[in-house]
Amino acid sequence: MAIQIWQAADRKYIKDLTQADMLSLPEEQELIRRICRGREAEEDLTTASPREATFLRSVIREGEQSKQALVSANLRLVVYIAKEYWCSKIPFLDLIQEGCLGLVSAVNHIRIFDGKFSSYAAAYIENTIKVLFAKEKEAVRLSPQVATAVNKILRVAQSVTQSLGHPASPEEIAEEMRIPPDTVRYLQSLSYPSVPLDKPLSEGEEENIDHYFSSEEPSPEELVEKQDLRERLLELLDTLEPLEEIVLKLRFGFIDDEPLSPDETAEELGIPLEEARWTEIKAIRKMRHPSRSLYLRDFLYD
Repeated sequence: MAIQIWQAADRKYIKDLTQADMLSLPEEQELIRRICRGREAEEDLTTASPREATFLRSVIREGEQSKQALVSANLRLVVYIAKEYWCSKIPFLDLIQEGCLGLVSAVNHIRIFDGKFSSYAAAYIENTIKVLFAKEKEAVRLSPQVATAVNKILRVAQSVTQSLGHPASPEEIAEEMRIPPDTVRYLQSLSYPSVPLDKPLSEGEEENIDHYFSSEEPSPEELVEKQDLRERLLELLDTLEPLEEIVLKLRFGFIDDEPLSPDETAEELGIPLEEARWTEIKAIRKMRHPSRSLYLRDFLYD
């Protein structure tokens, strides 16, 4: 019941839009002249005298009223163009809303010319609707031209499906549109909905698509930060006593990237194990001193 009431309200809204009286060419030209005069008056208002400002404000109000009249008289054009782009993906009222924005933009940019206003405004209305279709794509942003082609394929597919009584194949759509079937398949592939990486693969499972693409390899930023930290540590180690420096380098893998145990370090240097351990303790204490540790504060604190 609620859906029926909503649909009825939609139909009434669209009917109200299409009941505005159309303007003749002389009427349109007069409204456009008033709009242009109002725009010029806005530019002159900043330097006008008090007496001139009163007159200019009246011209500006007349221009605003003319804008509203020109927009109201061309709402039927918005509905007509929106029907050309109507498909199940985007509600019809959303298309009308975007088309109205394009119509207002056309009125705001209008200049005096000899042609019919509808031919001028149609380009603005179509462009805003095409941009809406392009924005609807989640993962990949399509250009307005490609988005228009995709939605035309969808509309033709719906029409062919209704006439044949079964889902239209790419070949049947291609025959109707007189384009290659491969083009139809490609445009149809662009209309498939994207799948979020955090969406579970199936009900009851916690694994998602991102699980299969995740990597334990460090990012380029992490590699750069690690290299920077290594260089700073080597600079600090160079300030220690020679024996302390070599002990820490062997213990923490600064040589050949292979950390050695205390026994292996003592054996490598040909010194007693206790001397190696005591030298390591003294060196670490020196590294922890603020005179050295502050040099690493960018890596120690977030």
